[in-house]
Amino acid sequence: CPQFVHSTKNNLFLNLLYRVLRHCQEVEVVYGLIKRILQCCLTMNVGMCCGLLFMVSTVMRERGDVVVKGELKTLLEQSQLGLLFEVLNNVATRRRREV
Repeated sequence: CPQFVHSTKNNLFLNLLYRVLRHCQEVEVVYGLIKRILQCCLTMNVGMCCGLLFMVSTVMRERGDVVVKGELKTLLEQSQLGLLFEVLNNVATRRRREV
């Protein structure tokens, strides 16, 4: 994930990732990719994080077979408040640095 932030080909990678998430027949692979995307969002800048979250929500909306359940649901439930506070803290810290 850290090298992804500094790449000049982000748009090509995100387009490929979006296509894989939309067309992959193995739902377990899609869940694994979504889990990894969510983990990577914690280390990325705000703009990229928002873009990835939007992509995940779009894929979940377009595909009827990908819903928040099982391991992904457990991950979100266990860390929901901690994750929310961590993301908000990261956003606030980054905004302070930019100003």
